[in-house]
Amino acid sequence: MNARRVLAVLAIAELLAMTPWFSASAVAPTLARVWQLSPVTTAWLTISVQLGFVAGALVSAIFTFADRLSARRLVAGSAALAAIATLGVAASSGITLGIACRLLTGAALAGVYPPGMKIAAGWFKEGRGLAIGILVGALGESASRAVGSLPGRVAHCPHRGGAQRAGGRTLGPPCTKRRTIRRAFAAV
Repeated sequence: MNARRVLAVLAIAELLAMTPWFSASAVAPTLARVWQLSPVTTAWLTISVQLGFVAGALVSAIFTFADRLSARRLVAGSAALAAIATLGVAASSGITLGIACRLLTGAALAGVYPPGMKIAAGWFKEGRGLAIGILVGALGESASRAVGSLPGRVAHCPHRGGAQRAGGRTLGPPCTKRRTIRRAFAAV
């Protein structure tokens, strides 16, 4: 497998795997209504995934998971765990289990994003900055997709367009995404 193909597969995998990070934002209004949450408690659905990511990154760094385990398997296993934890939020009957599942989601995603960067850096001695930029753009696109899935008024949120523009600029000058992506992969 050549480096460009690895980057394409990795960018798509990162885009899909990191989407659970933003899933609570997409359903927060519904969860707030069903679980009768205050705005502060609703915010904890988002904050908890960030705290979980920090905790997961620290544990991963202390135990050097990215160096001791296959990065490919670490990313795949962590993405599967994040997906299961996200399903746990849907199955939760209240905020306590919901926040615990969001913490687990964040911790699992610490095994997706940094090792993905390591994989990209290992494949690209030249063009490493562009390869990392494409992965960062994939994260921005996953945020855009999650925010774009919100109903009605929020679907036109300026953040959505901003994330899409930022992802497009990461890949190259603003133009159609298809042309920009082709140019980016041709440059690698």
